[in-house]
Amino acid sequence: VSAVVAFSSCNKDNGNDTTEKGAPTIEWPGNTDFDVMDIDENLDASLTVKAPAGIKTFVVEVESAALESVLAGMHITTTTLDLINDDTVIAMLTLASKGTLPTGDKLLNQTEVTFDIASLVNLISALPDVEDGSEHTFNVTLSDNNDKTAAANCTFRVVKDATSAQAE
Repeated sequence: VSAVVAFSSCNKDNGNDTTEKGAPTIEWPGNTDFDVMDIDENLDASLTVKAPAGIKTFVVEVESAALESVLAGMHITTTTLDLINDDTVIAMLTLASKGTLPTGDKLLNQTEVTFDIASLVNLISALPDVEDGSEHTFNVTLSDNNDKTAAANCTFRVVKDATSAQAE
């Protein structure tokens, strides 16, 4: 039997009726309702991932036109990123996050992980073609060693600083 904890469309569904004891969970302590989060100096993009049976798979699907071109420039030809088994994805994300983003063995079989993507999300605003108000979604899905799953959609909105925009 598989239990799914899903957070989508900026609404949180705890799955209280279907979550079995020991099923994996994804929590966003700084944004418990998984609302759209502005990319600004107060950005909190730290997720707490718990999988009592150990993490088996960890995939992030990126929904962002701006990031698609960045990924392509890093020789990543998909927006569905396997953070445990894809060596190219692991190498590029390790480089881009300066080693702060857990990948590979730092995820595999772990029972609890802090998954903080703030360093990567903050880079979105600096991209040359990103539009003010544009939204960028990261769909995080994991399974545990008992084949139970959890998923969360984390959406971030670009907020350009009005004063720096006037200075340009």
